[in-house]
Amino acid sequence: MQARGTKQRELVEDTPRELPWIESGSLVRDFWSAVEYGGIPEFLGRLKARGHALMAKWGQDVLLEKNGKQRDFSSLSSLMQWQWQWSLELCQRWQPQTSATGNAISWNLGPLGIHAAQPYIAQAM
Repeated sequence: MQARGTKQRELVEDTPRELPWIESGSLVRDFWSAVEYGGIPEFLGRLKARGHALMAKWGQDVLLEKNGKQRDFSSLSSLMQWQWQWSLELCQRWQPQTSATGNAISWNLGPLGIHAAQPYIAQAM
């Protein structure tokens, strides 16, 4: 009889360590090209234009010196290098919303409460 959870552990151990979307992503590839050729400021501009403004701002804080010159990536702590790379890999998986109008609707119910506000919500929808 197998111990509880043993089969799942085996499946986890057999999963590949490399994720295919990491290698094929344009953001990661563009980042390493920018590191190699000294184009980090331009890369951060493209990142912001793509809709990842917070990631670009963090990149300015981490990857650029106060005068705007590119820092040597290897001068960052290993933890900071890992955090940046992992965040960039996650960033390339998601399409940011760049439109001026959002798709979320929220309601300020005020003192009415949900039960009294439901007819107004239904009418507005």
